[in-house]
Amino acid sequence: MSTRSESRTSKALVAPGVALLFVGSFWGLVKAPGEVFMGDVQRIMYVHVPTAWNAMLTLTFAFCALFSLLTNAWKCDNRLEAAMEMGVVLSLLLCMQGAILFLWTGLVALRAREAALRLRSEIAPPLPEAVTEGKSATAGTPISEGAR
Repeated sequence: MSTRSESRTSKALVAPGVALLFVGSFWGLVKAPGEVFMGDVQRIMYVHVPTAWNAMLTLTFAFCALFSLLTNAWKCDNRLEAAMEMGVVLSLLLCMQGAILFLWTGLVALRAREAALRLRSEIAPPLPEAVTEGKSATAGTPISEGAR
């Protein structure tokens, strides 16, 4: 009788758990404010870091469950199998989120570099003509002769 009530309880908790997962993901990815330096890119960290923690915990549980195989109990074997499957799924999600983060961060870094180069060309004084023509600015001689 108790297994039937436990089954109903676990099934009843699945729907609120999934709903909270979607609400938390939406909140972290859409509603959270952007970070000062990284901007909107940092929002993926609100999903990426918990995924990493959960993957680490499930794979650690699976490693610890390996030792319970010595008891030859089906319950331990089922737990090990479930932990390994969840660990693989979470690791796959982690890799996909890491790729998204890498692409976004790369694009942000590329845009920042282009903006810095544009700003440098606007602010920096032009080089003296002697340096641009291949001559030393101080001696007035070609650079190749001054290096000897």
